Amino acid sequence: MPPALLGARLENTGELYYPSSATAIRQSASFPPPPIGYAPAMPHILHEGTAFDQITVKHPGGFEVILYNHAGAIHAYRNSCPHVGVGLDWGTGRCLSAPNELQCALHGAVFVADTGECISGPCYGQSLTRVPIRVEDGKIVSE
Repeated sequence: MPPALLGARLENTGELYYPSSATAIRQSASFPPPPIGYAPAMPHILHEGTAFDQITVKHPGGFEVILYNHAGAIHAYRNSCPHVGVGLDWGTGRCLSAPNELQCALHGAVFVADTGECISGPCYGQSLTRVPIRVEDGKIVSE
């Protein structure tokens, strides 16, 4: 089976492009703007240590994936809290609460972003479901 390209539907709003989940993606001056329509998720849009180090994108399998850059490594998880199965972001596309922490918007469960382990909240000790990914030809793909 060929790899599945991760990406987001984009809308042009001037200086920023917004995936359909309303997450802002900052354009890098060294890259051309993405086309309107379906755009692949690329590592250069994940800027570690900024508001843009975590985004939520659609997997071709129909579910949302959280992508997070920590220390130059990109981590991917299903956007589903192990507590009750809702998206961590509640539709906003954002769930980064502190450096290297993802937080569920519903009941406040906190996860270590580079391991997916819940360290606080109703699902303490459980983990987010990791999505295996790799970078291929400058694009993030699911294995």
